[in-house]
Amino acid sequence: MVTIDGAQNATAMFQEILPQGQRTPTHYFFSIHRMDEDDDVGSIWIKINHHTGVAFLFDIFVDAKYRGRGFASRALMQVEDYARKHGAQIVQLHVFGHNHAAESLYTKLGFSVSHATMTKWL
Repeated sequence: MVTIDGAQNATAMFQEILPQGQRTPTHYFFSIHRMDEDDDVGSIWIKINHHTGVAFLFDIFVDAKYRGRGFASRALMQVEDYARKHGAQIVQLHVFGHNHAAESLYTKLGFSVSHATMTKWL
């Protein structure tokens, strides 16, 4: 029988994706900043593949108390500008089917579904 340790698997995956941590080339980390109160309200992590012209959004996080106030929208538009200036022609991301708020945000910003993973519970 094979057992999978989720935490061990996640650690190995992060070490593979980010062997130099936040200094891993082509990976970019940004804080989402609230200017009027000098607070960080979230963060974004992207990778830009300069050979393919694809920027992949690995993660966007906005603290719960700041959600629904436009921080994610404005931050994503700034990340798109950053990616474009650094050679990206496409931004891709993954969104889970149950995350309707994120899906709505991405659709509003012009993202469209390029493929889908389907699941059947047994």
